[in-house]
Amino acid sequence: MIAKLLPVFAALAVFSNSQNTGNAVIDALSTVDNLKTLKSVLASEPFIELTKGAPFNGEFTVFAPSDDAFDRAGDLGKDNDLIKAILTYHVIPKNIPSSAISSKTVFVNTAATDAKYVNLPNKSAQIVGAFKECDTVRIIDGTYIEGYNYPKVIKADIKVGKGVVHIIDKLLTLPQPISTILKANTRYSTLLSLLNQTKSVDALDGLTGATLLAPSNAAFLPITTAKDKPSVEDLTYVLYGHVIKGTSLLSTTVKTDKYDTLNKDKTISVEVKDGKVKAGDAFILPPGILAKNGVVARVDKVISVAK
Repeated sequence: MIAKLLPVFAALAVFSNSQNTGNAVIDALSTVDNLKTLKSVLASEPFIELTKGAPFNGEFTVFAPSDDAFDRAGDLGKDNDLIKAILTYHVIPKNIPSSAISSKTVFVNTAATDAKYVNLPNKSAQIVGAFKECDTVRIIDGTYIEGYNYPKVIKADIKVGKGVVHIIDKLLTLPQPISTILKANTRYSTLLSLLNQTKSVDALDGLTGATLLAPSNAAFLPITTAKDKPSVEDLTYVLYGHVIKGTSLLSTTVKTDKYDTLNKDKTISVEVKDGKVKAGDAFILPPGILAKNGVVARVDKVISVAK
């Protein structure tokens, strides 16, 4: 677990707990209970550089994992680039107090931009969502295993300079490649199998911005149990009709429009009406799952894709 790193940072931790370090973020975290692990990690090389300059010289929000959250996360490994990406995914370059969060989910950009872990159009930063559930703020991150709860805020609105810190009960999960999401959810095992049959997985993971309209296993039964199986070419065409390229269709921001699919010169009509989103002849069933390059959006049937 990352707590095992603490002996390495012991001298620094003792020093920074006993006096000001001159780093506004580190010094502020030193005054907050339950953030010792986060402070010690950020006070160490090479991660201390993350606390200098933007956005910490202006407005910011940090979803700060508690000490217990780091313990539960286990070992984050030795890949400093990955750890940096995880840490920056917890930072938003604007001040968002808990009072600004409502029951309606709002998605915002984070400070995570490393192209190794984010592949969105226009080199955009990775996003997180936030919504209020009763009196609890939940964070929509890259959590991709169905049945797992989103992280929640356990202590809100700690003012730090021009920013605010909200302590959360678990580390945010970086959005993963679409193939990783499909492998982790048995609901999509048929879809993954068909994508593999058509050698489409790498193409899907490599798209810069994508929405995969993902039918469940049951939705594919008419195809997988048919006496006459579709050709690889026909199957590829159907699957490509379920991939919107260049954009992430988020349930709270999607607009009625036609969107380009992976099939050349073919679009799919998306309609937003009465709080529901329809893609072709299928309904999108929230919530979606944030991915490295977009979103996996569950749909209630295999979409009819006409040639």
